[in-house]
Amino acid sequence: MAAPFDGTLETSLVEPGDIVTQGQVLARLDGREMRLDLSALEAEHGRARKQWEASLALDDIYESQQARLEMQRLELQIKILRDHQRNLEIRSPQSGIVVSGELRQSEGAPVTLGQNLCEVAPLSRMKAQIRIPESEIAYIRENADVEIRLDAFPREVLAARLTRIVPRAELRDEQFVFIAEAVLENPANKLRPGMNGQASLLAPRQRLGWLLFHKPLESLLMLLGW
Repeated sequence: MAAPFDGTLETSLVEPGDIVTQGQVLARLDGREMRLDLSALEAEHGRARKQWEASLALDDIYESQQARLEMQRLELQIKILRDHQRNLEIRSPQSGIVVSGELRQSEGAPVTLGQNLCEVAPLSRMKAQIRIPESEIAYIRENADVEIRLDAFPREVLAARLTRIVPRAELRDEQFVFIAEAVLENPANKLRPGMNGQASLLAPRQRLGWLLFHKPLESLLMLLGW
């Protein structure tokens, strides 16, 4: 969730860990300065309009054109401010969980266009990101069955299937590994981004267990959702 324009954060209504619904107001931007600016622009527009009407009455084409251009400039600025007024409330585009954004500490502080205010991760589906040691990658194929045990629910076994194996190894914790991904359904919303656990993959020769990092689907960030 990014700031739609430069302004001041007035209030925050959620904190990390809160469950939110689509369209719910997460924060509000301060509109007091905007209202003052809008009143000033409307007054300037009124004066420009009177100048335009007077120039037309005097058949002064040049002055009437200048006044008309000024009116158009002010009308554009007024339109922008009115659009901003309609977007003072920051609403969640989807249902999910607030995973980042300590906005209460920033109330009254200025924000800039595009500044990240908070992140909301969907909970209906999650992506498990599994580290496969380089020495074992030859035994693993896409669509392999996976059994997942999360540290938060050690007695539960979640069944999944590998949907993707990143073709290039990367260095993590001083070990080269291949990253595999598996999709987990989450109808009860009990799984959360960032959970850790163990994944056992069914290989042709043996069962292997690796550290599992819980990650939302189709995202470059650890804590984003499906």
